Amino acid sequence: MTELQLIHFLDMPKSKARDILRSSIELQCEFSECHDKCNGVEELCSHVSLHIEIMRQQLSDAANNSNNDVDKTRCECPWRDCQAVLEIEKDWPQCLRHIKFHAYHTYLKIIGADELRRRKIAISCTNTATRNTLPELPDAFQCGWEDCQFVDESAYAFYRHVESHAKAMVVPRGGVRQCQWSKCDYTTKAAVTKLSDHLRIHSQERRLACPVCGNMYSQSTRLEDHQKRQHRGVGNFQCSHCNKKCSTERLLRDHLRKHVNLYSCMFCDMTCVSPSALRIHILYRHSAERPFSCPDCDSTFKTKYALANHSLCHEYEGMDLVCAVENCGFKSKNADSMKRHNSEVHKDPGRVFGCHLCEAMFQTGPELSNHLKGTHELNYPSGHVRFRFAPEADGIRRLVTVRYECFQVGIVPGRIVLSVM
Repeated sequence: MTELQLIHFLDMPKSKARDILRSSIELQCEFSECHDKCNGVEELCSHVSLHIEIMRQQLSDAANNSNNDVDKTRCECPWRDCQAVLEIEKDWPQCLRHIKFHAYHTYLKIIGADELRRRKIAISCTNTATRNTLPELPDAFQCGWEDCQFVDESAYAFYRHVESHAKAMVVPRGGVRQCQWSKCDYTTKAAVTKLSDHLRIHSQERRLACPVCGNMYSQSTRLEDHQKRQHRGVGNFQCSHCNKKCSTERLLRDHLRKHVNLYSCMFCDMTCVSPSALRIHILYRHSAERPFSCPDCDSTFKTKYALANHSLCHEYEGMDLVCAVENCGFKSKNADSMKRHNSEVHKDPGRVFGCHLCEAMFQTGPELSNHLKGTHELNYPSGHVRFRFAPEADGIRRLVTVRYECFQVGIVPGRIVLSVM
């Protein structure tokens, strides 16, 4: 860096200077046995693209090989500690998106570590098992800006392209910037950064990740909350309804939202705490569609997650779970039946459920539900298909008898309270 460049760099706002430094941060490739180091995310993405070309050639050679014992339709992801299985024959573009996203994900984890260090936040997360586990990616990284046809397999290239729309918009001082994404009418008079932040809602861009477990976040405060959330049961902020303790006021406010059912089903009286919970309710209770089919049998499912769980039955067919109790000999095909066996036969306490109307105690929720319906003649809440239980101060799970449809969060000396409106 020349003297003139250094002076210009020192005169920059701190956030912009930090972004420039991070753009050339050292990143290590984790493709198979590769340990090469790259300067910045763009160099790492280009480096990984070379690996992909070599991989493509190797797969092509394997397809032409007459060895019938090799599965030529799928392979394990070559990125270290990733357990994904890639459908190389059925959806090669999705394989490209997956592997290229690993490069971007590596960058996000380094940025997350740097941000925690800058904020002097201790790294408390210990779940290294998921550090290279990726979320479900879209069918294509396609720009939705008006008259824009941009499509790419690289998440990083897609996010930078979307950001370029905001930077390219020229408006007079004090003028209005309008989002031109399909079916969006957002406007702002603020600086270009405000529109850039808004566009991340459309692109679903995450800006940093936990360096330990790999969870991705759009804001630094969410990563900070993630680290502080690891200290379960420790904190000075206590919920007035379930006695849960949180380490920060912001975490408690987020927790309080779980007590409020703000979203109503249009088909029944069911209310949910979030849009995602409402979507799941409609999917399972009011929809007959089962679009995901098992390639190995006639089973169909409502979600990819359910199909993936079912596929394990075929993958581990012939293998049984064995009870760990000496001389028991019980075997099972799935974990749920093994838990039920331990609870009923070996009296493994697990979770304890208690009746709020009498002294009866049970080991499972369904047992308590049958007791409430049979002995006390209770019915499910309107729109619901089961009772909901929550742990109380003594650790015993009892029936939740209050449901909030709207709320107001207020602060009284020493605590935050939730008030029904």
